[in-house]
Amino acid sequence: ADCDDVNATNAILGGLKARHEKTGDVPIMIHNSGTGELMDDAQGAFKSEKVYSDLNIADIEALPPTAIHRPVDVLVVAADAAGHARTHIIMPSVIYGVGTGPLFDAGISNPHTMVFPLYVRTGLHHKHLAVLNEGATCWANVHITDITDLFIRVLDTSLSNPEKVSHGRNGYFFGASDEFSGREGVQAVADALFTLGRLSSREVVKYSLDEIAKYYASTLPPSFGSYGGQFIARALFSNTRCKGDRARRELGWAPVHTTKDMFEGLKSEVEILVKNIEAEKSA
Repeated sequence: ADCDDVNATNAILGGLKARHEKTGDVPIMIHNSGTGELMDDAQGAFKSEKVYSDLNIADIEALPPTAIHRPVDVLVVAADAAGHARTHIIMPSVIYGVGTGPLFDAGISNPHTMVFPLYVRTGLHHKHLAVLNEGATCWANVHITDITDLFIRVLDTSLSNPEKVSHGRNGYFFGASDEFSGREGVQAVADALFTLGRLSSREVVKYSLDEIAKYYASTLPPSFGSYGGQFIARALFSNTRCKGDRARRELGWAPVHTTKDMFEGLKSEVEILVKNIEAEKSA
């Protein structure tokens, strides 16, 4: 699945439209986007004062059409406006925690987020961790069980009491419960790798954009597709501050995990990631 794949999205929406025209039913679509759509280009220099709320639709609609995820989200909302589907867009922030359950045990689902494995892989390769400029930028975050609960609430309510849950242009749900800075996230991984004996120092190096683009470009996994080192660096050290207000108000969503829990859990998650990465290299 790829939340930036316009062709795939058009195919899905075309199928929903065909079903609607054939049966008269209005099918439900829950689209998984992401708060990366809110990224600025602060390049690690500062913590933005701008905090988005999913109740402020004008702010969301003012995002540039070229923003990551935005082209697909616009298509999804348009399908709702046309009456072909009843759509809800869930936008997780940085997800943390290790996924558990049958799909993960079977190797079908990825149990890890994208951000921290990248930090670990790059840190192991270069023998140090790095930030862009000051690493002062700030991301929202959410634990995997809390974001799972949000998806379940949107699905259950859309089936049992559809008028209670917003849809279409109002149907954005930010999956955000707390936040952390780029430097804090990188430092936590550096500390964990140092404790595991994989780094000789906890020190985090400060790089320019060109330097950190090269730093990441050398270790990007295939899952990052055509994204280059510079784009990844800009994304990792951007601001995506936001609050998941709509789900709290409409669905009673009450995430229980905080950034403190994220950093505590990272210690064991980094250990798992190190074992997996080192096993790949020795295979």
